[in-house]
Amino acid sequence: MQPSLVRNRRGSAANVYGMSSARLRPTAVALFLGAALACVACSAEDAETNRPRNVVLFVVDTLRADRLGCYGYERETSPTIDKLAEAGTLFERNYAQGYWTVPSMISMMSGLYVTDDETALTADAPTMCESLQGAGITTAAFVGNRVLTNSRGFERGLDHFEGPDPSGRAQTLVNRFAKWYTANKQKLARGKGFFAWIHPFDPHEPYRPKPEFRVFDGPRPGEEKLRELWEREAQRVREIDPDGEHPSFEEAVAGIREESNLYDGEVLAVDAGVRRLIEVLRKAGELDRTLIIFAADHGETHCEHADYPQSVAARLKNKGQLDRGVRDLLLAGHRGFRDDVWRTPLLMVGPGVPAGVRANHLTANLDLYPTILDIFDVPAPRHLAGQSLWKSGDANYAQVFGHSFDTHAVIAEDGFKLIEHSYARLQEEADGTKPIELFRPTEDPDEVIDFADSSTETAEKLRALIHAWQLEHKRSFISETSEEARQTLLDLGYTGY
Repeated sequence: MQPSLVRNRRGSAANVYGMSSARLRPTAVALFLGAALACVACSAEDAETNRPRNVVLFVVDTLRADRLGCYGYERETSPTIDKLAEAGTLFERNYAQGYWTVPSMISMMSGLYVTDDETALTADAPTMCESLQGAGITTAAFVGNRVLTNSRGFERGLDHFEGPDPSGRAQTLVNRFAKWYTANKQKLARGKGFFAWIHPFDPHEPYRPKPEFRVFDGPRPGEEKLRELWEREAQRVREIDPDGEHPSFEEAVAGIREESNLYDGEVLAVDAGVRRLIEVLRKAGELDRTLIIFAADHGETHCEHADYPQSVAARLKNKGQLDRGVRDLLLAGHRGFRDDVWRTPLLMVGPGVPAGVRANHLTANLDLYPTILDIFDVPAPRHLAGQSLWKSGDANYAQVFGHSFDTHAVIAEDGFKLIEHSYARLQEEADGTKPIELFRPTEDPDEVIDFADSSTETAEKLRALIHAWQLEHKRSFISETSEEARQTLLDLGYTGY
């Protein structure tokens, strides 16, 4: 694995994984991890000779990259995950292929771009797990999100499928993985290795961390800067809803702060699940021959941007007023291609992966299918749209694309990102050119400046790339959704998109 990378700015990575109790200091984490694994780092030349026997794909639902210490967050939400980053390779500019779970995971597991509102894995191409299973790799999944059901095809190619779990907790799912491993240990020892997909649900709303993880309070990091946005939007509440009963500005801010702090507690719970996974692999004797890939299906936004007119109008219609005050004018949840939602963490750590490396080129969750097949030395099906990160580490993309709910997006290597919205989102008539936003998150990480009017040539070039991408990757699919599946989406808050 020879990515075009820069070394971790924290210095050379220790050859250790991180494990600790929920609030152990980083030094204690490092000491424990050093005992857990003697050698995880390797040189790029060792990738072939130090190939892992097993792969664990740990996909966290609704985890934004910038709430992890290894991606720059100042709170200690992720001591174990941060140690994984030091012991392996971190991808700085990784993007999902959808801003909610179904399109994102269809793409990840099929190896195909999703360009329309598909509801299930296509029957026309083998899934990642089917390709692995066909090569003799034992496959298992432990899933916490209720939309990842059999009816959508996510069980295909799995020797063992547990899901969706009622709690969705990372530690619970890892314990189920441990139980499965113990029951099948002798069989696994005789086989070619295993692939396990673990998909915890902790950071998805509603945020309800257990008491031991409910440790963050007070103003959130960066709140002083965000208050400028909140104060501007607060002035609009009375204009939009003059007769409504609204909480005071400070009461609304307290609610925003509380949700963000609870989210951070859920991230800490995920970190505990990763610690548990490392402990399970260590006790099983599999840690030094297992590669862990840590990823997310999408992120989450927490009132960092003004919401879209469609959502505000829907709240007024459904509730009769903006009963949460300024919070009802701010974008929250996973409802668009802002970088808090679209950019996701991606770490690889284990045999064959160089330590302490940060890759700063574009990558995509779409790359996980070819990467995992490459790790197991399984030939890749011809239909795959992604690129392996295993041997070269360099996906070499000029652009990465995304789709969800009639909204499309493209991020270019030069940093420009164009979002082509549905007409409804900005309440425009469907008889002209779709509305767009153009940002450059590499220079404007808060996405405050919309370049759509000032950089029209760039905007039109990226819009043309989206349309060409749609034509290239469009395919027929079955869009029927069962009543049970529709109710699940409503229960999880997937309305008004």
